[in-house]
Amino acid sequence: MGCGASAPKPETPAGNEKKLADAKAAPKPDDAEKDREAAADGKQAAKEKEAAEKAAAEKEAAEKKAAADKKAAAEKKAAAEKKAAADKASAEKAAADKAAAEKAAAEEAAQKKAEEEKAAAEKAAAEKTAAEKAAAEKEAAEEKAAAEKAAAEKAAAEKEAAEKKAAEEKAAAEKAAAEEAKAKEEEDVGPKPVEKDVEWAKVNEKLPFERDEKSKARRMKLFDRFDNGNGRLSYTEVESGIRHVLELDKVLDCKKVIKLSYQVAKCKAKQNAKTSDDFVERREFRYLLLCIRQYLEYWVMFDSMDTDGDERLGLREFRAATELMAKWGVKVDDAEKTFKEIDESGGGKILFREFAQWALTKSLDLEVEDD
Repeated sequence: MGCGASAPKPETPAGNEKKLADAKAAPKPDDAEKDREAAADGKQAAKEKEAAEKAAAEKEAAEKKAAADKKAAAEKKAAAEKKAAADKASAEKAAADKAAAEKAAAEEAAQKKAEEEKAAAEKAAAEKTAAEKAAAEKEAAEEKAAAEKAAAEKAAAEKEAAEKKAAEEKAAAEKAAAEEAKAKEEEDVGPKPVEKDVEWAKVNEKLPFERDEKSKARRMKLFDRFDNGNGRLSYTEVESGIRHVLELDKVLDCKKVIKLSYQVAKCKAKQNAKTSDDFVERREFRYLLLCIRQYLEYWVMFDSMDTDGDERLGLREFRAATELMAKWGVKVDDAEKTFKEIDESGGGKILFREFAQWALTKSLDLEVEDD
């Protein structure tokens, strides 16, 4: 192509149409063939146009969808950013509110603590003041009490000294009077004569304690007479039976003799496991009668020595009866020493039980005629 020639222009749709029109107007050897070709070209062109339009529509739709998706993504992002900002603001506000509440609570707690510490300090101060006051009052009261106690003790000591002096003077006077009375009594008082009208032969007859067969038979008969039917004797049965048999109540009181004899008989019988501690049985009855006979004689001795009738012997009464006891078979050289030996209880008086025990060891004998 030369320099002066112009470059061929691209064909446009309008150019194509003109070309087609010129082709139709030009004479063609085979119009039918050409018509078919033209129809085919038209269909092809229509298809191409339809495809182009479809492609354009699809492109436009894709572009619209892309734009819509982009817009939606932008809106979603914006909404998320907005929500995140709102959540952040809410969290910051909640944190600020919490910090403010904690600060207010801390300030309130600090204030309350300060008030409590102040109240505690005031209470402690008041208690300290009250304690100091109470201590001072207590000290004053104790000093007063000590002074009063000292005064009372002094007064009591003075009173005690005065009373002691008076008691000593009184005791000295009483001792002198007692010694004078004792001397006079020892000059005037002696043991009573043994005037008990006891028929000892009859007593022996009524108390069959001998071991011979005749005494044994009489003894069993006497046991049956006392017995209420149970085969053993109570103290009441023994006392009532013996007093009725001896008939000595008008002459002397036999109760102490019977009671002591009953106790001694039971004490001896304890060695027998079959024996009851509360009753006298047949095997113990002979020993009981023997004790009554012996202690009856000792009671007559004891009663003759008991000048004041209190059923106890004092040292004065015992000392006054030394000659009488010598007649009964025992010589008492030291009356006071012997008295203390007999007085087992240490009560200053000899009881009949103590005298009877001593009399047994010394084999005292009233020297009465038994027959």
